Amino acid sequence: MPQVRFSLAHSKSSREASKKLPYSVWHAILQERGRKPDTVAAWVAHGTPVTPSRADAARADTFPADTDGDPLTPTFTIYSEAEPLRPMCVIQADDSAGAGAESYSVIDDRGQVLARISKSRSPLGLRRAWRIEPTGSGNPLVGYRGTLRSWLLFIVFLPLWLPLTLVTIVVIKLDLDTGDEFTWEPPQRTVWRSRPRDLLASAALDSRLSAYRWTPTELDARIAYAQAVLHRVC
Repeated sequence: MPQVRFSLAHSKSSREASKKLPYSVWHAILQERGRKPDTVAAWVAHGTPVTPSRADAARADTFPADTDGDPLTPTFTIYSEAEPLRPMCVIQADDSAGAGAESYSVIDDRGQVLARISKSRSPLGLRRAWRIEPTGSGNPLVGYRGTLRSWLLFIVFLPLWLPLTLVTIVVIKLDLDTGDEFTWEPPQRTVWRSRPRDLLASAALDSRLSAYRWTPTELDARIAYAQAVLHRVC
């Protein structure tokens, strides 16, 4: 099955939606359609689900409470664009991860845990690692920050990039009196696979710059969207 491309964006559609919906839209999840305009697949909002009607109030109680200042936050709710008052899932930080790691639960609209997503380090401790563990069907997926090829190129050209970076920072300082406009980072691309060491294995989720490629047969859409949100903010 072909991959679906989507991205997270705070666009005009997000601002317009915030005026109409009972919650403030943080980002829109935009699904790419080739040459056609991107369509909104879902809305992402901070906090637990907003339930404006009494009929929905009981369902809201199945979700963990969002506590300001709690180290287990942030909490996000993803709403379907087709049913913007019905949450697709909630992303809630939890304390199931071990030392030096972060863990998050992805909870469906019935309060059931769909998956747990954790952020830690690779076995050698050199790269950031994401792990998706679905609670139902589906294999665990692991993604490492930066592919082996991108890290190899990064190391090979490092002697050239360092002086160029220094010159750029000096020029920015002289012209703008600040270095905030320039950021230099190592490889960012992350590919989630059930067999992360097998480079020929199919990718369930693949991040490239600000866009994601997702294989629907490999990963539930709600989990894919949740991982993309966490990948963006954590």
